[in-house]
Amino acid sequence: MDLDDTPICTPLRTLARKTDGQGKPFLEPCEIAAGERFAHDFLMAARGPRVTQAWPGEAPPPGRRGPVAPPAGTREAAARQGLSRALSALGPGLADIVLAVCGQEEGLAAAETRLGWPKRSGKLVLKLALARLARHYGLIMRAPARQQAPAR
Repeated sequence: MDLDDTPICTPLRTLARKTDGQGKPFLEPCEIAAGERFAHDFLMAARGPRVTQAWPGEAPPPGRRGPVAPPAGTREAAARQGLSRALSALGPGLADIVLAVCGQEEGLAAAETRLGWPKRSGKLVLKLALARLARHYGLIMRAPARQQAPAR
């Protein structure tokens, strides 16, 4: 995702179009949203504070000398803190695949190779990581109910 919210083709978007054996989407909407939020925070955290003057399209409110804006670097600092909390919630392993695919926009096959994982393992691990990330962001509240085997 670009910072101006322009949709672009990313490994996450490509995976979001995939379906399982029954034709259902492989990723849930909340998992896609979690990955995109992580990607946005990753991009914002990488930005440094602005050095040049920003000229807004409207005049400042009466009695004010300049536009009302957060202090330089506030959004970037908040993104860095959010990114740090998300990575802590994911833990090692899950954080690695989310950083690679959602943050660095690395393809699944390339991420698996770089991480030393077996082929085709990254897709399932990424799905698990995105589900945990969605819970962290409050996009889903609880794990899906488990079906219990009949008692004997």
